[in-house]
Amino acid sequence: MFIDGIAYAVVGVVASLDARAELLGAVILPTGTARADFGLAAPGDAQARIAVGAGPQLRGQAALALSPDDPESLEVDAPDGRSELGRDVQADLNEVFLVL
Repeated sequence: MFIDGIAYAVVGVVASLDARAELLGAVILPTGTARADFGLAAPGDAQARIAVGAGPQLRGQAALALSPDDPESLEVDAPDGRSELGRDVQADLNEVFLVL
């Protein structure tokens, strides 16, 4: 595949775009390649698919893993270990048991 006259090897095709439909028709390059060939800065955002309940661990470790020299320069937003819906359901169940 050629992009602006530069040859690239296609190493894979994304099977599903359920989470990021805006990537339809996009070309994904490694960050180093994008910087070297096109003078692009670091990505503005990153997205990770995690297991249920792994949000707190991701929040604590992602910035250090992505930017070990300056983790404070990144803002990490991750879901809590338990969802708000889960807490609401648990609260409702607790009330039902109290009534019984």
